[in-house]
Amino acid sequence: MKKTSLLKISFALAIISLYTYIFAIMDNVQLTADVGRLPISEPSSTVDESAAGENKPSELNVANGEMPGFENYDAPVVLPADLSQLPETTAVVTQTDAAVTEYSGNAIAAPTTAFAATSPTATVPSENALVTGENDLETLLDNDPLTTGTFKISSGGSTVEGDAFDIVTRVIQAEIGSAFHKEAIKAQAVAIYTYIKRQNNAGNAPVLPIAANASERVKECTKDVWEKSVYYNNELIQAVYCASSAGWSASSQTVWGSSMPYLKAGRRDFDEKHDPNWGQTVTFTSNEIMTNVLRQTGIQLSGDPSSWLKIINHADTVYVDDMSIGGKTTFMNNGNETKITGRVFRERIMGFGLRSASFTFEYDKNKDSFTFKTNGYGHGAGLSQNGANILATHEGYDYIDILKYYYVGVEVR
Repeated sequence: MKKTSLLKISFALAIISLYTYIFAIMDNVQLTADVGRLPISEPSSTVDESAAGENKPSELNVANGEMPGFENYDAPVVLPADLSQLPETTAVVTQTDAAVTEYSGNAIAAPTTAFAATSPTATVPSENALVTGENDLETLLDNDPLTTGTFKISSGGSTVEGDAFDIVTRVIQAEIGSAFHKEAIKAQAVAIYTYIKRQNNAGNAPVLPIAANASERVKECTKDVWEKSVYYNNELIQAVYCASSAGWSASSQTVWGSSMPYLKAGRRDFDEKHDPNWGQTVTFTSNEIMTNVLRQTGIQLSGDPSSWLKIINHADTVYVDDMSIGGKTTFMNNGNETKITGRVFRERIMGFGLRSASFTFEYDKNKDSFTFKTNGYGHGAGLSQNGANILATHEGYDYIDILKYYYVGVEVR
């Protein structure tokens, strides 16, 4: 071999080693800084408006029986109160960034600057990259070696299209960050991959939050399950998910009025003990209730506020179904009659001001205010992100166990 070729190879290897060393230092510095931002205790019993934009993940919202994507972000993934519960957290590498921002509702997501333009599709350098040309070394350093096809989503009002692996990992980072148990991250990776793939196959670009970058931990977990999907009767499922269920998973029939055999109601006993979104409270003045109701429904409330709101029945055991407001059970919306349910009250009337439709409330005459107590966060259907973390941490579930627990009768392959 020519001396010049040996020199080129030696130089290239030296550059790669230097790049890897610098990247590792920068990653460790970032990870160490991010660990300092992780919550070490459960959230307070009331919603902290000053913390809006932190600890807010996403849920899928379906309109008219269809599932176009994330239209409302309304339930956060809250990191575990005791990070020592994560068996793999033996170094800062396992406790990475979880900084988030809320987008009009339910989502752990990156700051608005994270919504980037189209991501370039990665390419794989040739086997002889170090000796076949001047640009091969740059290609090796600048591109992710995993080329996986292209995915397209909509985020922040813009279309993001690029390498599928890059998009999936950045959505995971926006959804739950890096501190969850690795099996919970893997389950989220498979669910997100399945959801985007099904939507893209149908010609849709689902609306999802996306971070500017994904951590190495998220990437490694995703690589372990890459291209695995969830199927029911050999078809990709609508792999919907929420931040937390409320002791029971909600059925698709309850949430969207469309029955899907793999999205059934089911009891989740561990939520009450371990879910950080259990038993949260939020208070509204009677004037705030009156204003929201009038603006969204046209119903004018008057008289004793203690008689304004009534829960008539529940669906899937714990979710408020039919309600009456000011003695009315329906209102007109663009010429159509709309039934008042717990979900309509939570999402439309109160603008996602309640964490879930599993709620109770009390009126305080002295303070002239309503205090709502909620369990769970989000619509409650499909995979529970916090539930996945609980099952992996406390029950030893792997990602397949988790997916089959929340999606009934499915196959993961």
